[in-house]
Amino acid sequence: MCTCPLLEQYSQRHHCADILENNMEALKVNDTLFKGSHSTEDLLKYYNNWAQTGKYDEHLSVDNGYKGPHITAQAAAEVFEPNRRPTVQILDVAAGTGKVSQELRQLGFTNIDALDPSGSMLAQARKKNLYNNYICDFLNEYTMPARNAFYDCITTSGGFGLGHIPADALHDLIRLTKKGGYIIIAMREEYIYMSCYNDILEPLMRKLENEQKWQMVQRTVIQEYAFNKTGVLYIFEVS
Repeated sequence: MCTCPLLEQYSQRHHCADILENNMEALKVNDTLFKGSHSTEDLLKYYNNWAQTGKYDEHLSVDNGYKGPHITAQAAAEVFEPNRRPTVQILDVAAGTGKVSQELRQLGFTNIDALDPSGSMLAQARKKNLYNNYICDFLNEYTMPARNAFYDCITTSGGFGLGHIPADALHDLIRLTKKGGYIIIAMREEYIYMSCYNDILEPLMRKLENEQKWQMVQRTVIQEYAFNKTGVLYIFEVS
């Protein structure tokens, strides 16, 4: 088949322009959600609508510059050998439509539960058959005793930010994780220094380490984590 170089160049430029436009739209939506001035009820309505329109998966894609789920899954692969991954019990917090689970499954993890307060987000994940259990709840309100110290690993990508998972929910992450299990958190670096976390989140992480509740295995700054912005990856081992 004969191809036209000019047509190919036009198609490539058009594709790049579409990605740039989507990237800017995604960043705008993300910054609106994480500005911290929304009520919990309004946030849930926004996330439910975002999922129902299909825009969530479009906005938060690797092509659009969001690498959080991939980075989170790779971190899990670092701490669990391939032969163990099929039996590792994972809870994906702020699971959304299942982007972290998609990445985890490609690496051999199969026992994954989802926790997210947005029913519409979980409905999209269910359509893809990405989780064993779909738990529609907030992290600090999920208090089923049978799940305490149940999980080998907890992941959360993009769940920490203004108006989202509070700093004191670190206690809940530890509560749900087995001794010797891992907690993996990926978030935008700039959020650490915003009002709800500044002088709170990382000091609490260190306090929990001093209290021998967990041990920090890794703190890595990730360039171009999301929308060309820097991120931070934390890995903790529960004591």
